[in-house]
Amino acid sequence: MSLPAHFPIVRPGCTEVSTKFFDCFREACQPEGNVEKARTAVQRCEKELEEYNKCFEESLKGRAQPVVLTRWEQVEEMLKDDD
Repeated sequence: MSLPAHFPIVRPGCTEVSTKFFDCFREACQPEGNVEKARTAVQRCEKELEEYNKCFEESLKGRAQPVVLTRWEQVEEMLKDDD
């Protein structure tokens, strides 16, 4: 299991579950800078992460999915394909 692409976004209505996950993750990563602790933090907080993901996905149901542009060339390619 890994961190989702939407991490660390907090959707409306998901503040409580997000905070639980963030607190667990932050605590599991201690001491700060310990690479091994950071690697295992996601597994240690798996239940909280699942609740965070579920709430995030539920909050988007029935809504248009946001489009995030990461490179301008991709937009130009998409526009060419639509012609």
